[in-house]
Amino acid sequence: MREAQPRSRRRSKARLGSRVARRLVLDTNIFISALISPRGAIRELVNRGLRGEFELIVSEKLLDEVETRLQRDKFRRWFTLDEADDYVAAITLAGTFVADRPDLELPMVCADADDNFLVALAQDAEADMLVSGDKKVLAVEVPNLIVGKAPYALEILSYEHEWGSEFLPSQHDAIERQIDAEGTRPLVEVYRLFCTAIAGDGPEADMVLGLTVVPETKPLFVRGRDEVRSKLRGRGLATRPVYASPEVAHLKLPPDPGETLRVAHVGGVALPPNTIFMTLVRCPDLDDQGLPFDHWRVFALGAPINPEEILPRTPSQ
Repeated sequence: MREAQPRSRRRSKARLGSRVARRLVLDTNIFISALISPRGAIRELVNRGLRGEFELIVSEKLLDEVETRLQRDKFRRWFTLDEADDYVAAITLAGTFVADRPDLELPMVCADADDNFLVALAQDAEADMLVSGDKKVLAVEVPNLIVGKAPYALEILSYEHEWGSEFLPSQHDAIERQIDAEGTRPLVEVYRLFCTAIAGDGPEADMVLGLTVVPETKPLFVRGRDEVRSKLRGRGLATRPVYASPEVAHLKLPPDPGETLRVAHVGGVALPPNTIFMTLVRCPDLDDQGLPFDHWRVFALGAPINPEEILPRTPSQ
């Protein structure tokens, strides 16, 4: 093995935090496979990263691992040591560096502990995807992180929803894990049962509705059931609420996007202008009747209601 040469720490033009289309972390096996094979999805993905078509996230540990493995004798049939050095230099130049997390702070989520740093790197970079060909890495399930193969990464790079490039396709199970990880399950469950109750009619539906709303608002929702149904028709749910205070939250209800979406790494994402809001109030005095609501109840539907506009309740006895 030759002595490793020091790498330049120049950053690519696509700096961390800038508005780029996508931000990816590529596993070591992806870089190696791309150098071995002159064609295919893996080679195309790496080439696009080297050309700056997406933000290629790297770290000292990742580059050290790539460099060390490329120096193994078994790879000499495909490329020389000089070619390997040039390749690592190209990755270094194109990459955006993110500091490696200390070993004691790594998430213990991978079957092979040596891969945990990749998950931490993707999390710290707020990457849109971790790309790997390793079955053990592909089996990892982490909230807010997509782990997939190169062909799917190419789909992600070319995907654009009508709402803008800030949105990416997702899956129902991934969104449910995100809800649990972010602690918003009570709000989501109140919303879901409220929608079920408002869609129904009769005493039973009214009884269920009463479990989901601030008691003083129930008569308004019962009388305005048709109007509420109309407002909710054809709408989706953005699972990250806005907390106006510890006791008041707003769920965003945009038009139905037609598929399950998640937000890319960029911040300040704007939803369609006709998005409405569900204002919820936490009522600690109310019995949840065994439901997972953590005392949250629906207060209003439409424009967001500020905490100072909500009159204090008389706690139930």
